[in-house]
Amino acid sequence: MSLTYVPLLQKQLELYTLPRGTERFQSYLKTMVNETGDAIDVAPLMAMNPMGKAHCNALLEAYLAPEIDAERLAEETLAELPTDAALRVSLVLVDDAKGGWTNRTDYEYKLRTQLAATLRRLGWLSVMLWTSGTPSAEAVVEATRTTLHRALHVLTHGDPTTLREVLQHEAAAQTQFPTLDPEELAYTCEILTPLLDTPTANMPVVVAALFGDSAATSLGYPPLGLSDNAGLALATQGSLV
Repeated sequence: MSLTYVPLLQKQLELYTLPRGTERFQSYLKTMVNETGDAIDVAPLMAMNPMGKAHCNALLEAYLAPEIDAERLAEETLAELPTDAALRVSLVLVDDAKGGWTNRTDYEYKLRTQLAATLRRLGWLSVMLWTSGTPSAEAVVEATRTTLHRALHVLTHGDPTTLREVLQHEAAAQTQFPTLDPEELAYTCEILTPLLDTPTANMPVVVAALFGDSAATSLGYPPLGLSDNAGLALATQGSLV
């Protein structure tokens, strides 16, 4: 068995063309769950906002347009990364910009700390395209590559149990973040070194350490004095892990 790409962006767009309300929501449920209604059949759709507004339509149309052709790009990117993992993989548009359906920080935290259990339970790998982002071919390729690298790492090593292990997993995922300058790199190392053995269950500390003060305070957590994504940038620079 190997990766199987399942295109879902057109299906999401079809759902968004329905009027916002009961009809759309019922169609969303019918598409996502199995015929008996007692299990999730198309797991990536759990991440989409079924009541998304016009910006979701516009973004999906951009990703599906020939200039990007996101489904083709994602499938080709997966083919470049051979693996024996038996997973279905899909792109999904996640509404973190204008909908209350998804808090991106909360979602990103779970992707980095609870992914292995989700993959084994559902057998689906969701590649997130965020509505706060700008559609581009580069965004599709990077999201697909890093999501797969992260998934393969946790399937081999299991979900991380400490902040140190999360940083190691992110280094393996090869996520792209702006490089910290030497001064900020040293400062971030100084802040995070005493926290490396913090359990991932300590969400307030881990969120602030990975995503920075703005993300932490958005969830009501205390800041650590870090810039946006400072911990993740630190991991990708190969420091401290």
